[in-house]
Order: sequence, then C-alpha cells, then structure tokens
Amino acid sequence: MALVEAAIVIPLLLSLVLGLAEFGLMFRQYLTTANASRAGARVGSSAGTATTADYDILQAIAGAAASLPNGALQYVVVFKSTGPNSAVPPLCIDGTPVSGVCNVYPAADLALDSTALQASGRSLTWLPATRQTRQSLGTDWLGVYVRSDYDYLTNMFSGSRPLNDTTIMRLEPESN
Repeated sequence: MALVEAAIVIPLLLSLVLGLAEFGLMFRQYLTTANASRAGARVGSSAGTATTADYDILQAIAGAAASLPNGALQYVVVFKSTGPNSAVPPLCIDGTPVSGVCNVYPAADLALDSTALQASGRSLTWLPATRQTRQSLGTDWLGVYVRSDYDYLTNMFSGSRPLNDTTIMRLEPESN
C-alpha cells in the first residue's frame, strides 16, 4: 500500500520541485534582462547626442547581461519615446528599424567595437546627433527595449519563452 501511495505522490512532488526550480531560473533571467535594460537607458540618458551614444548603451547592456546564457539575448531596441509611459513602437518590437524612431541591434552587435558598429549602419535610423537635449526646447525621452529568450531546462514545458523589458528615461539636459 505504501508503494502505491509513493508511486502517486513522488511524481507530483518531483513535478512541483522541478516547476519551482524552472520558475526560479526564468525569473532570474528576467531580472537580468530588466537590469540590462535599465543599465542601457541610464547610460543613454547621460550620453545624449554623443556620436558613440548607442555604442555606450550596448556596452552597458553587455556588461549587465553577462550572466545570461549564450544565445539568450536576442536584440536591443533604442527608441525615441513620447513620454515616460509610452510603448515601444510596434515595428521596432518586431526588430524593424524605423527612420527617426528606433535603432535595432541584434545580440551580435554587443561584441562590436565603436567603429564596426557605426559601419554597420544600424545606428543611422535614429541618429544620436538628432536627439534633443536642449533644456529650453524640452529634452527627448530615450527608451531601451531588451529581448531575451528563456529556454526551458527541464523540458516540462516545450520551446522557449520570450522575456523582455523596457526602460524609458529623459535625456540629460544641456544648458541653452
């Protein structure tokens, strides 16, 4: 009788423990993704119109996302936001750069140096030089969207789950 009860209870307990472990690992990866988004936005906010602003953003994200598994980080979107609570433009979320609105960088771009990144042309859709930092004109809002994919380790669930986070900050104003 005890063996029958154990045969019923042990798979349930094992499923519960593995499910909790899976959730914990996924939550850890989400927190890393969110931290990378915040780090990029912080750096971008202070970089303003510097020609290397997007490169600096990607370097901050690379540092903050260093603990992500290989291949987890999918892409980064640096976009012009209309305010602190606005959404990422839909085309940008899909990975399409939009002129004057967003720059989209695949994960491989985090390993490029500044010259190679500029040569790629990906930072030409929303040039840092066009970002408004003049206090009298009202500074722009800069958003950073980071997308990573979580691959389930226990195979209790199939496939992977997209994890993403967006941080929006106002560009640091310059004196007029």
